[in-house]
Amino acid sequence: MPLKLGQNVHTMANAPVYVARAKGFYEAEGLLLTFIMLESGATALQGVIGGDLDAAVSSSGDMVVAAVKGLPVQAVVGIIKQTMDLVARRGYVAQKRVDVKAPLRERLLALRGATLGMTRVGAITDLYLRWLLRRADRRRALEPPVRRTGRG
Repeated sequence: MPLKLGQNVHTMANAPVYVARAKGFYEAEGLLLTFIMLESGATALQGVIGGDLDAAVSSSGDMVVAAVKGLPVQAVVGIIKQTMDLVARRGYVAQKRVDVKAPLRERLLALRGATLGMTRVGAITDLYLRWLLRRADRRRALEPPVRRTGRG
């Protein structure tokens, strides 16, 4: 049976999928797998919902966004746990006098005036960071500009 599988980035997190493919596990189960590279997890979910893809390797964050929006998708298996990191240049951290041991709220408020890079506006990393920033700054004065900087 043919199976179109979308994914948005080659990463070690997807190693189980790659190993299963290399070892012929899909074929042994009668699945003829075609990998399709996409721009983002959101695009992969759109492909599944629209019927262009049979399944997608996507992040748990993408699944949370889909669930919140009430989209007709189902998580089948969790491969890894996901973390999200926010990194900054050492010079920026020194200039803003950010203490890495300070409470999260203080470190987030130090982002005032910063331009943030995201793989895609609307991706889980973007949505989660904006949520954190809104919680840190209830006046909503902290809405830094976001630029797309990569693929994910």
